[in-house]
Amino acid sequence: MHHHKVALHGLVHLSAWREAVRVSDLRRAIHLWKKAGVPLVPAYRPPYGHLWPLFLSRYLHLVFWDLMPPDYLPTKGWERELLGRLRPGDVVVLHEHAHNRKRWRSLFSAFVSEGWQSAALPLAVLE
Repeated sequence: MHHHKVALHGLVHLSAWREAVRVSDLRRAIHLWKKAGVPLVPAYRPPYGHLWPLFLSRYLHLVFWDLMPPDYLPTKGWERELLGRLRPGDVVVLHEHAHNRKRWRSLFSAFVSEGWQSAALPLAVLE
């Protein structure tokens, strides 16, 4: 069985280098998660890896990634490349799209058959 947790990635998926996106986007996202009652890990993966110099938060830790296959596009073959590049401790970004459902099943089955294990980030406690 595979487990994952929901973390923040922003509402508008724009670069944080754009003035309008910055803190207001995160505040709105946190507010919506709290309002929905969805468990949230204390992590934020900035779109495109873009940050601004004064990014500080009491609640959120920045999470970057080691591998991000092009699963956001309906391409084929990224699964084999991902498996070939995967190393212990890597953080892998996968995108939730309908065209990935079958590929994810085969990918996760391959992970298990090769002895890989996954770990979720801990849940956040937001005031």
